[in-house]
Amino acid sequence: MSTNLLLPFVITGIYCRLQKYTLVTWCTFLFALLGACLQAPHVQAQSDKTAFVFYSKGRQVALAKKYSLALDFYDQAIKLKPTYYEALRDRGAIRAELGFYKEAIADFSAALDANPKDSALYNNRGAAYFAAGKPRHALRDFKNCIRYQPDSGMPHINLATAASKIGREGLALQHYRLAIDKDPKNRHGYHGYANSLVHLRLLNEAIPFYDKALALNPSDPAVHFNRAYALHLMERQAEAVEEVTHALALKRNYAEAFFLRGKCLLALKEGTGACKDWVQAAKLGNKDAQKALAKHCKA
Repeated sequence: MSTNLLLPFVITGIYCRLQKYTLVTWCTFLFALLGACLQAPHVQAQSDKTAFVFYSKGRQVALAKKYSLALDFYDQAIKLKPTYYEALRDRGAIRAELGFYKEAIADFSAALDANPKDSALYNNRGAAYFAAGKPRHALRDFKNCIRYQPDSGMPHINLATAASKIGREGLALQHYRLAIDKDPKNRHGYHGYANSLVHLRLLNEAIPFYDKALALNPSDPAVHFNRAYALHLMERQAEAVEEVTHALALKRNYAEAFFLRGKCLLALKEGTGACKDWVQAAKLGNKDAQKALAKHCKA
């Protein structure tokens, strides 16, 4: 018997002697404590086993996108085992997917307490922070993700996106370039790099990077839209109209694209076409289009 296991009995024995308990009472205390100490590991093991059952059921229904039911199962698993790393991680992922970013961040943080070197957890918490409007917190997490996953390009893209959001375009360009070097076939690196160049008004330099992104995936409406915006700023309005029309062919309800094409058409003195595009953009909820209609188009 270990010293730790013997200690309660020694203390209890002293207490019983001070209280002038009988030998029978002492033995009753002793065996009760012995039973509790021996049973505790078994009870914990059974609790962990039940938690695993709930977690497994949660994963099964999560794969079927039954998120509400999955959350119930994960809640039960975590209630039985509060430090259940996998359950916290997966519950956080579902909460983030559903837009419950504050709760997701709490789950990812608890999971990181249990496994502080998990790069994916830093990435997921960073994404939740970014979606919750906290890009500086996201930046910190993406840095930690890179620390534990140095050979992947995507964490650099995520860090660069957060950096660009807070106006640190130099840092963004640095990490977009690192992402491109690590994964030359990932279009997001070229796309992000081009966007940062546009933010710096380095428009001529941006176009080739949009072209590289489109060469890897010509069906990305966002790249077509951003390339069109750069052409619009360069006052190459006809080319911009053609480019943004590609974006609209790929995404019919693209409010920002309708608004941009309207601006380009107005610059080309095609007011009727501009107003038609702004009507479509306004119907899709674009407030800038509503203002443009009021200013440039007659009812």
